[in-house]
This record gives sequence, C-alpha cells and structure tokens, in this order.
Amino acid sequence: MALTPIPSLIVVALIDSIPLEPPERGLRRNHGYWVRAQLTTMLYTHTVIDQVCYYVPRLRVPMCARAAVAVSSATLTILTTYGLALAIGFPVPFTLTLLGLPWATFFTVSLWLVCRKFLHENPAVLREVLRYSPVFLCQLSMVSLYPAFLSAFSSLGPSGQTALVLVLPLIKLTEKNLMSRVLSDRDDIKPELVIFSVEVFSALFASLCMQSSSSNATNFVIMGIDFLQACISMYDVNAHLKEINVLAAKMGVPRGEEIRVAIAMLAAQGSTADSDASLAAGPKINKIAPLAAQGLLAAGPKVSANQIASLEEIRSATMLPEDQLELCEKLRRVLFLTEFVLLVEFTEIMIPVVYAAYVCVLFYLPNRVYYPRLGSMDTDDLHRTVGSVLSYAGMELVSFVVLCVVLQRKLRASAMHQLAFVLERQWAMVQSKMVLWIVFMLQSTLVHLGADYTFQFKWLRSPPPPQT
Repeated sequence: MALTPIPSLIVVALIDSIPLEPPERGLRRNHGYWVRAQLTTMLYTHTVIDQVCYYVPRLRVPMCARAAVAVSSATLTILTTYGLALAIGFPVPFTLTLLGLPWATFFTVSLWLVCRKFLHENPAVLREVLRYSPVFLCQLSMVSLYPAFLSAFSSLGPSGQTALVLVLPLIKLTEKNLMSRVLSDRDDIKPELVIFSVEVFSALFASLCMQSSSSNATNFVIMGIDFLQACISMYDVNAHLKEINVLAAKMGVPRGEEIRVAIAMLAAQGSTADSDASLAAGPKINKIAPLAAQGLLAAGPKVSANQIASLEEIRSATMLPEDQLELCEKLRRVLFLTEFVLLVEFTEIMIPVVYAAYVCVLFYLPNRVYYPRLGSMDTDDLHRTVGSVLSYAGMELVSFVVLCVVLQRKLRASAMHQLAFVLERQWAMVQSKMVLWIVFMLQSTLVHLGADYTFQFKWLRSPPPPQT
C-alpha cells in the first residue's frame, strides 16, 4: 500500500524535468512545452482508455490500437492548441478547459475508428460504452470546477478563505452523488471509480488550499471537515451493523457471532454445492460487492468445513430463506460502506504525502519558476508548506488508525487486509487514475496553460516577441 503513489510521483517528476522556456518568448521557442504537452496528452488518453476498458470488460482494445488512439488524439489536440495560439496568443487562455471538448471529440472519433468493426458486431458492448459517457462527463466537469475554486480561494483574505473552504465538501458530495447515480448498478467498481476520481481531486485541492492559506484557522477547518465526514461514515457503518445484529438475533444466531455467521454464509455459497435452493437463487459472492466481500473473506476468520456444516444445521433449524437473503444483503451494504470508507481515508493520507513530496522535488527543479505558488518560495516557505500539508496527512493517519481499530472490533477482521486486497486486485486501475488526476492537477497551475482567473490576460495585450 505504501508504494501506491510512487508511480504517479515518478511520472510527475519526469514530466517536470523537461526544460521549459518563459512563455513570453513565444510559442515557437517553447519546444519543451510542446513536447511536454504531447506526452502528457498521450498519457491522459491512455489512462482514459484503460478506464473505458475496465468499465466495459468485453471491449477489446489491443495495445497497438490504444497507442494509435493516444497518439492521434494527442497530436490533433496539440495541433489545435498551436492553431489557437497563433490566432489568439500564447499561452492560450485556460488551455486545459478550452481544449477539453476538442480532445474528447478526437478521442471518441479515434476510439470509434479502431473499434468500429467490433462494436458493429457487438451492439451490447456499444451500449455499455455509451453508458460510460456520463461518468466521463462528470470527470470532465471537475477539470473546470476545482481550478476555479482554487483561484477564488487564493484571491480571498483569511476570513473569506475559511468561509469558502466550507464549499469544498459540497462540491465533493455533488460530484460523488452524480457519479454514484450513474454507477447505480455497478457496486463492484463504484468505490474505486468514485473515490480515485473525486477524492483524489478533493484531497489534492485541500493540500493546495493549505499551501495557499494565510490562516491556520482555515487549515483547522479543512481538517475538521474531514474528521466530521469520517465520523458520519462510521455512524452509517454502525447503523447497518446494528441492523445485522437485530436480524441475526431474530434468526437465533448467538450474540457476538453475527458477522462470523454472515461471512460463513457467504463462504458456504462458494464451497457448498448442495446449499439451500432459495439461497442459491440469491446473489452469489461475486454479485455481493465482490472486492469487499472477497477481501473480508480473505481477511476475516477462516471458515472450516465443520463450521459450514454447523451453519447448515443452524440455517435449516432457525433461518427462513428470506431472512438468509436479507442478512446477505445487509452484509453487502456493510462491506460496500467499509470499502468506501477505507479507500477514502487511505486517499486522504496518500494524496497530501504525494503533494508534499512533489513540492520538495519541484523546489530543486528549474521549472518551479513557472508555477506561481512555487516560483518565489524560499527554504523557510518550503518547510512551512510541507509541514502544513504533512500535519494534515498526520491527522488523517490518526483517523485511519482509529477507523481500522473500530472496524477490527466490529467486523472481527483486519481492515488493513481488506484494503490491501482491494488495492492489489485493482492495482492497474488505481494506478491509472492516480497518474491521470495527480499529473493533471499538479500541472494545472503551470503558467504556460494560461489559467488566469482575473480574466485580464495581460500577455495577450503585450506585443509578440520576435520569432526566429
């Protein structure tokens, strides 16, 4: 788990090692910027292809086809950017936001061209791909929303920053609800897909806000909001566990054995061929929050054949089929919530650490002068920024440890093992999203991208430099 953020941090450091020229020298002298833009756009495109293929497992896109889509989409996007720079000026105002729609168009057309034969022959797969579109649009909305929020935050005084930071959880909640609604029938991938999109964005911007904050009160508010959200999540988990306990007591399950019996029921579904017909007709383990269920089975108490046989006796004597199904469904909800909460807490620890490491690396690279918040930073500012962000990560670590201890007592299974199981099983997709969003977010303030939220765009009114 500790190695999860390393690949994305390495990618960001390599990208920022490409030398840049001041944007004032003009677009034709910024060769490094165009090389960097081509590479990062190809990287973004490749990670989005990974997400589409993960959401639609039956969509087969060979590596050579993925490379073709990435190269063509990136090249057309960069050519469009270059044309706009010639017509408007360089940097192009709000490059990332302005080029979002053209890139999405080039990506969609390129993907269709390489997959059209397969999609024509498999219309069901085409429908699944189209169902991914709202998820894609939700992610694109964050591209514009969060940078605008950060700019507004940075322009305010201490009291204004403290007030505005209260809007951050509302933005996060709205984005999570939108994506959860789109993924209403995909509980198997919902936690990972939602959290490693929305939570990574939110945690990165919380770190950026803490760097930009001019008041310790604002930092404490950010920490307090995260702690409150963790408490609410644990309240929800506890409420569902109480429902399981009430139902288990109704079925005659001994007190303290509710979760073990529920886990054994799930294990029995996969290991007992002659299980009860009505229960067999219900959701199997691979339909019940798959990764969470499998992770809890892997981390929880081992269930022997004798225990399964004993469970069969209890079931036949005291459990009605509908009660068995209800118990499985309630356990599914608990597993889903615990996976969600664990991933959220893990992300809120990991992202501030990644950002602090990135600031330390970039501080010693020449390109730091092209980042407004880092260009004038001295050693004391570096220590203050890193200390502030790491204190936020430390608070999240304490919250995570408390959460793991509570879940260990409630579920009688290791929460760390459950989290490690999920991250291991979805390692490729987690890395794909980490690279996508961390690279995007940390590059978003580069001056060459023209993100001027004062809307003055002074460089467009300056005479262009002589080109040679």
